[in-house]
Amino acid sequence: IITRLYGPEAFGLMGVFMAIINIIVPIAALTYPVAIVLPKDDSDAKGLVRLSLYIAFCFAFLAAAFILLFDDLLVSLFNIGEIAPYLLLIPLVIIFAGLMQVGEQWLIRTKQFKINAKTTLLQSVINNGSKVGIGMFYPYASALILISAANNGIKALLIYLFIKKSNYRTHVTKNSMRELAKKHKDFPIYRAPQELINGISQNIPVILLSVFFGPASAGFFTLGRTVLSAPIKLISKS
Repeated sequence: IITRLYGPEAFGLMGVFMAIINIIVPIAALTYPVAIVLPKDDSDAKGLVRLSLYIAFCFAFLAAAFILLFDDLLVSLFNIGEIAPYLLLIPLVIIFAGLMQVGEQWLIRTKQFKINAKTTLLQSVINNGSKVGIGMFYPYASALILISAANNGIKALLIYLFIKKSNYRTHVTKNSMRELAKKHKDFPIYRAPQELINGISQNIPVILLSVFFGPASAGFFTLGRTVLSAPIKLISKS
């Protein structure tokens, strides 16, 4: 339905924007959120939550500064003039991703799998429903990009709304965030580079197709990859 409403160029521009996001987002908090499930003590886990969020906010600030300083260079290098106005959404997406990753890992730690499943389903309904609803009146790339940028934020908000009902209460952590960062340093040293390399290898074809052959080619590739990956995600995400 979405591809009937939006043209291949619009889909391609969204694909390029999402390719950039999918390279950056996995390392938004240097993969510290994955460590939230490990500590025996909940106070240390909550310390890792704070550490992850601080890193995500710092990373978002650095990304904003980098984009403001090298905006023209990035646009000319990757031939992404059409999505240049939306590059400043990237820092916001990084913050959304950090919040979502922390929320997901806390739900896993506390074995609230039903909430995780429910928020994922609602996120998908809202995301794709918005694309269809808006596409009927405004079938342009800007709509797809803005909705995709808000996607992680929607799930983070849903997680917060549902997790709030579980009487979660915070208390002071036993270890400082510096001690926790040092204790779990394997994640930024080993896992973060692996996630970055994986993100680049998965998403660089979309960017290169747009650079050399235009956004329409990137759109067809994005659509093909989305369709082919659907059965795998259905099993692996479960």
